Amino acid sequence: MDMMSNPLVSVLIPAYNCALFIEQAIYSIISQTYKNIEVLVCDDCSTDQTLDVLRRMSTLDTRIKVYHNSTNKGKVLTINKLFNISQGEYISFLDADDYLANDKIQRQVECFIDNPNLGLVGCNYASVSTNGMISQVSNLPLLDHDIRNYIMISRISDFCFCCASVMIPKKVYSVVGGYRHFFIHCCIGEDIDWILRILEKYPVRNIDYVGYFYRFHSNSLTRRVYFSPRDRHMHDIVAFLAKERKEVGVDFVETQNMEEYRRCIAEISLPYIQDKGLLYRKVIIEYSINKNRKMAFMYFRRLLKIERNCLNICKVFFLMLILLYTRNSYLIALKKIFNLSHLSSHI
Repeated sequence: MDMMSNPLVSVLIPAYNCALFIEQAIYSIISQTYKNIEVLVCDDCSTDQTLDVLRRMSTLDTRIKVYHNSTNKGKVLTINKLFNISQGEYISFLDADDYLANDKIQRQVECFIDNPNLGLVGCNYASVSTNGMISQVSNLPLLDHDIRNYIMISRISDFCFCCASVMIPKKVYSVVGGYRHFFIHCCIGEDIDWILRILEKYPVRNIDYVGYFYRFHSNSLTRRVYFSPRDRHMHDIVAFLAKERKEVGVDFVETQNMEEYRRCIAEISLPYIQDKGLLYRKVIIEYSINKNRKMAFMYFRRLLKIERNCLNICKVFFLMLILLYTRNSYLIALKKIFNLSHLSSHI
């Protein structure tokens, strides 16, 4: 890279109850081969020692700038706060329990300098266990046309970017904006929605390089247990929004078209209306994965009162027992072998 080209890069980190990993995350940034960075980290009213760790680390390097939310605001509002504070010509991200390869930022800046028309650059990632063992390395599509083809044939949940790995020029944020408030109450898909809106205006790329290390916890098998179709199927809503923009140029979030919103929710809700036991079966599986025996058995008893299909009852019962009493490390391995994106989606 031409040494005269040395744009400032802002790295945004929302942090909540991550005292165990946040130090490694920040060290992976300040140890980058690329030095002209600012680290903007916001503690989202953590209840552990996260803020104490951040304040201590900020005394070690003037590039680390610590902010604090007096109440828990969630990822969407916290990221948008950091967007507004950022001063860099480029903006990058890091989840608070993950870390970066030491030349990740340099490689992305070089890619932008060589390809100034790009609106976003991502990279491959490795899944890492809590004890630091790499369990999986991604093989994402690299070039713009391959990325777009992949999106056309794949599920939104099998996205072609590691969302936290991406870097954008600040000018892209000025055009597209940040995460949308529609996702405040259910932080699923807000980053995919944001990246899809960037793709609609700019060419993009992934670097053939493992630059991001994603901490794969045992609870990565499933998300929180959601009870509303809207929250359970947020990725489907993101796809619906993208389809709307492609067809008419705007989506119902932008127009506040409640009729379109209700139509989307009605489509998503239909299987649950037609099959009264479907929600209970999915919830039982998710509580079982989380090893929450009390809640799993409670909802199984409720299922018995409404489920008329004996095969469904038997299937859920035996799967519940397997999930409750099998170590999550084995379940994670099986999930990868059979390429299961979300276990309860197969009920």
